[in-house]
Amino acid sequence: MTFSKALPMVLGLALAHCKPAAQPTSSGKTLGNVVAKDGAQRDQLCGFAYEGRGALPPNLVAINDFINISPAEESPFRNAAIGALAAVPLPLLKLYFVILQGQIVIGEAQSQCRSAPFSNSQRPLVGNAEATSCWLMPSGNQPMRMVVMADVTKIRSSILRLFAFWMAEYFVPGLRSPSIPEYFQTPEWKAYADGFLTERGKIAASFMQDIKTMQGIDPTKLTTFSSTDPNAFGNFIYANAVDSYYCSATTRSEFMAQFRSTWNAFTDPSSKYAIAKELGEPSSWF
Repeated sequence: MTFSKALPMVLGLALAHCKPAAQPTSSGKTLGNVVAKDGAQRDQLCGFAYEGRGALPPNLVAINDFINISPAEESPFRNAAIGALAAVPLPLLKLYFVILQGQIVIGEAQSQCRSAPFSNSQRPLVGNAEATSCWLMPSGNQPMRMVVMADVTKIRSSILRLFAFWMAEYFVPGLRSPSIPEYFQTPEWKAYADGFLTERGKIAASFMQDIKTMQGIDPTKLTTFSSTDPNAFGNFIYANAVDSYYCSATTRSEFMAQFRSTWNAFTDPSSKYAIAKELGEPSSWF
């Protein structure tokens, strides 16, 4: 059983009692930005420029009745969120919106994300920057939330990577929790969680191999991050690799050209749990 095939079987179930610490997105914005010099990072606009009308791509049509964005009124920010969601792989959309009934909240990121501070191991990479997006656990009457700043560029450049962080930091650790719902207490789901961690480790190791051969790259901060907190580092590289692969044709081409070892690990056709295999093909809509 693989992640993408198992999702239709668990509609209506939720991962309960899984409480890893909420984490913000990092400053990476694709692998190219991870290694870019300070001040040279670019906000990559993922998905497409949705204007509040017209056709939606197939992945959004499939879950349209479940998409929960607040505020619900049409606005440039809401339209940007819908356009960005077009880049998110369908298995992640189903998991978040359909199974766990999560919500995207636009605005108040600077205050809401204070409860999800950058870790000490991440701080050298982000300097004095504050989180412009984060995911938050359900609290009281509040559902699972992804909070993003009310800024069109930040929304388009953050949501895909935020889904990837949430997958790595919430769902997979939840599969390994002893208090997980009974349905998930199977050898198949455990094998998927173990497979994910193995693939994440391959991607992180391959990334470190890639940057060793790059000209003009100072790997000191990344090497320190990797050795100090390999779990957070693995999530960081995984999320930015997902961002690179699914954001746009441009970011995907840059991923393949600049990070060949990482690309090979991400797309490995011989690996049962290769990330690209599990999450599916990138959208051909944009």
